[in-house]
Amino acid sequence: MSVTDAGARAPARVATSLLVVLALAGSTIDAHLGGIGFYLLALLGLGLALAAPARAAAAWRTLPELCAAALLLSGLNLASVLGFGLPARAFSWTPLLMAPLLALVASRGLVRAEALYVGGALGAALALGAAVLDWSMHAQPRPSGRLNAIVFGQLAAVCALYAMAGLLRAPDRRRSLAYLAAAGAGAAATVASGTRGAMLALPMLGALAWRGSSAASAFEAAHRRALIVLTLVLALLAGVFGQRLELWDRLARIDDEVAAFQEGTVGTQAVALRLALWSAALELAAERPAFGVGAQRFRPEVERLQEQGRYPADAVVYSHAHNLALSVLAEYGVIGLACLALAAWLAWRSLARSPPELRRLGRVGLAAWLVLAMTNDVFAHQNTLRVLVLGLAMCAALRPACRSESRCCAQTAADAAIGRLRPPR
Repeated sequence: MSVTDAGARAPARVATSLLVVLALAGSTIDAHLGGIGFYLLALLGLGLALAAPARAAAAWRTLPELCAAALLLSGLNLASVLGFGLPARAFSWTPLLMAPLLALVASRGLVRAEALYVGGALGAALALGAAVLDWSMHAQPRPSGRLNAIVFGQLAAVCALYAMAGLLRAPDRRRSLAYLAAAGAGAAATVASGTRGAMLALPMLGALAWRGSSAASAFEAAHRRALIVLTLVLALLAGVFGQRLELWDRLARIDDEVAAFQEGTVGTQAVALRLALWSAALELAAERPAFGVGAQRFRPEVERLQEQGRYPADAVVYSHAHNLALSVLAEYGVIGLACLALAAWLAWRSLARSPPELRRLGRVGLAAWLVLAMTNDVFAHQNTLRVLVLGLAMCAALRPACRSESRCCAQTAADAAIGRLRPPR
């Protein structure tokens, strides 16, 4: 690649990075904003594939596990829709099909890892801003901006994770402080949402910064005190928000909600309701163990159980089981659950060829999503599914700054120096 080509690529890289930032940061404010960035990136990938099919195929051959995982799950969804004769809207896992296209954009060098870090940091800051606005002006008991409180808490936690990754790689003190503040903001927004399941993912911030990690070499002395400060800030923010938003009362009610489920008085109590939904999912899976009841058929089937007295009469019926594995088991059966497990393993394997810092970020991020999936079906919300796919595809396909460009620039400089040393003819 010539210097001219590298210079011409710079504006495209800036525009693509802005789309990544929009897809991440916009998702914490409005699902449509995040969707615009996500699908524009996918369209860019499609354009690259159509313009150079052979080159695209070569890029995808370097990411076989990622492509296989995306096609496996989207194929499972489509097969259920077709097999049960369901309406087209039940084919809802379409963001998974965009993973190879997003990976193609990243593999072409049109975006760098900093876009993920900046997008996460901005998303975390915007999430905290939305939470404070809801809390101070609208007196919301669980501030979450324009999003569902569960989705808001999950996205705030994931954005905090990306901001933490930026802190680990920040080259100077100013950016370190910015990423530090953003990670704290994301954690505070997660706590403010009152989403207890999302708080389970916050320890992943520590897992990402574990001293023995491959990313620690850039983190050792310069950021060790920053990590201590971050821990203290998170503890302080958790205490302040928890006290003002009665979070500790919500945590203390867990035992009471479990007892309520055992007594058959579920209502809208979060833990009791989840236990009821999980029990219903297992009943449905027992009725149709192989292929399940069909995509997006959970709600009508649970309503049937409720009419038969096999689901609490006072419990709300949701469209999913608030647990990814149980939702898949109920709707797609044992075959679907096996596909989900295989896809998770393939996604993990797809990160093996990534640079150490991105491999760790991708795998910790994937683990965070699996933790979040224990108390919510993360595939049931397009907003969370898009962010999951975006982060995984970027971490799997991104590479360090193009070495060929560096070599080209170095060679050009060397040629110029040699030319100056040569005597004139």
